[in-house]
Amino acid sequence: MTLFALLLTGLSVFLLTTSFYALAWIPAGGAAALVLLRSRPVIAFYLLVLMFPFAAIRDIGGIKVHWLLSFALLFLMVLQLYGDRQSIARLGTHLWSAVAVFLMFNVLAALFSVFPTTAWASVNDLVLACLFIAITLFYVDDEEKLQFLSWVVVASIAIGAFFAVLESFWGIDFFGVETGDGGGDFNQGKGLTLSHNALSFMIVVAMPLAVHNVLHARTGVLKMVGAAILFIVILGMFATYSRGGFLLTVLAFILMALQNWRHITKLHIGLFLLMSVSVPIVLVATAPDEYFAHQMTLYSGDTSSIDRRITYLQVAQDAFVESPLIGHGPNAFRDLYSQSDQAREFVKEDQSSRRAAHNTFVDVTIGSGLLGLFAFLALLATAFSYFNRAVRIARESAGRSLESLFASYRLSLFLLCTYMLIKSVLDNKYLWLLLAVSVLTLRVAKKVQQQEEGQADAHV
Repeated sequence: MTLFALLLTGLSVFLLTTSFYALAWIPAGGAAALVLLRSRPVIAFYLLVLMFPFAAIRDIGGIKVHWLLSFALLFLMVLQLYGDRQSIARLGTHLWSAVAVFLMFNVLAALFSVFPTTAWASVNDLVLACLFIAITLFYVDDEEKLQFLSWVVVASIAIGAFFAVLESFWGIDFFGVETGDGGGDFNQGKGLTLSHNALSFMIVVAMPLAVHNVLHARTGVLKMVGAAILFIVILGMFATYSRGGFLLTVLAFILMALQNWRHITKLHIGLFLLMSVSVPIVLVATAPDEYFAHQMTLYSGDTSSIDRRITYLQVAQDAFVESPLIGHGPNAFRDLYSQSDQAREFVKEDQSSRRAAHNTFVDVTIGSGLLGLFAFLALLATAFSYFNRAVRIARESAGRSLESLFASYRLSLFLLCTYMLIKSVLDNKYLWLLLAVSVLTLRVAKKVQQQEEGQADAHV
């Protein structure tokens, strides 16, 4: 490691003597970062997760910062595995079997796909997802890191939600999407993401963890910070104007109430009542009339959005009949739809005709057939089984806080799967993060259980 850092420093000195002197800071900075992260590499992992909602700004000067962090984490992981062969046990999990089967069926579909460019690009994304699972399993290896990860996820999404609120309700437009509906113009806030739908999806994932952080924060200050973050996240959902996100928010609060009713105290009730009053007041005072008109289209006679989604199902049905077993290649639905009569009828001239199915399960079925769908469902079932076991163990031995944390991660995955019914999110990083976290929750639960059993034996 020291030798590698010296080589990078030497490269910086060499660049100073060339016409590329402006780039001399990169190798030296990389060497300093590697030396710093060698002692606390999990910091780089947290930074990587922190950047998930910042797709609009994480390329700095043409440099993809998240790729640099990923490479550094992989490099440090390989170094540690080489120096300590026993640490490879961190990567061991039966989840890999389900992941491997799903990847295998996607590769099989790509081999026979008439859209090879799209198919192999999607396979490449799945390989990267596997690497991310490995990174997560390797660096998040104890209860404290898993607890802190929930704060990182929620805080990063709250930052994006804050920018969405500014641009949508106050007209401070950083990354808003100009659109129109019902005769009026409005901004669908997307914060620092690439679309308002992406932000609404992230907020749905964050809500259970945000509520957990409020209920089980260790200090009063952290409770207030958590409550402020939850308040911003809720406002952020309204700022996206997402109708599907709005409905899922209602579902999320019902499920969170059922999950956490045993942990609610008078302080929590007070915070909830405060937000119940303040959120509507802020929304009514700042949201334009178009916001409410847009939400009411859920109940109006405007069926254009529904009609468009029906065409997705029509194209999917025809594609499924043609190749039900292995599909047409990963992510091939977009190409199939672009060639359909329905696309020519519903897609405007200035818009791309390559549309996702707006249903992850349909996308998977058309991409890798019934084989891929069953493998994907088995992968999700494996993750939920890990969460269920972890929650059960925590309930019996680990205490309310850890049980709530595991249950909140599980609810986040459930809401994500529900969101899959209206959006295509197979390549979303939070899906693969939560799959890896399912393994980590069970590991932590078993470790805590073993520690408590050891203490009990010591008292005998």
